[in-house]
Amino acid sequence: MKRVFPHMAFLLLLAPSVLAQGEIDEDIRLMFRDESTYAISLNSNGFGLNYRYGFWRDARNQFLLEGEFGYAKHPKETKVLGNYAYSTRRYVFGKENLFWDLKAMAGWQKELYRKIDRTGISVRWYSSGGLSLGFIKPIYYEVYELNTSDQTYTTDYSKFDLTVHQDYIAGRGPFFMGFDELRLLPGLTGKTGLSFEYSERDQV
Repeated sequence: MKRVFPHMAFLLLLAPSVLAQGEIDEDIRLMFRDESTYAISLNSNGFGLNYRYGFWRDARNQFLLEGEFGYAKHPKETKVLGNYAYSTRRYVFGKENLFWDLKAMAGWQKELYRKIDRTGISVRWYSSGGLSLGFIKPIYYEVYELNTSDQTYTTDYSKFDLTVHQDYIAGRGPFFMGFDELRLLPGLTGKTGLSFEYSERDQV
């Protein structure tokens, strides 16, 4: 009896916490025809904007249409300040192009675990793939030279040239310079992952 009593006391103390783990959602759930999701992604090599539209096929499965726009850069890029006396523009030494990509995808999403508690979490697995279109724009730098005759500076805009010393770069040129040289790079894209839905309301 002495051995049984500690175990009974432990179960009595544990019971309230077990019962309080979640409040069962007894409200009538609405079955929506479709679902929209917006997202912003931040990572070591850029950022992106995403929009996903899902069509419910049954209680657990959705057909997905997805669009994504992203900016990509090298994770080791380091910006420096131009060496020209009046320059405040920062730039990445040696960088030749800016790169953006636009993706259009279709896929499928399956709900693995349903949200039963009012404050529970629904776990979904999704997979999608499609076409990707990359945009490559050359970067122009403001480069200056010293005229030894009258000790004045002349500046010009040009693409990165390894023979030009870093001390003669005032900074990156105007952003819109080089759009007339834009190049397109088509490709394929795909991704898979888990999605967690934790809203207390079905509408959001």
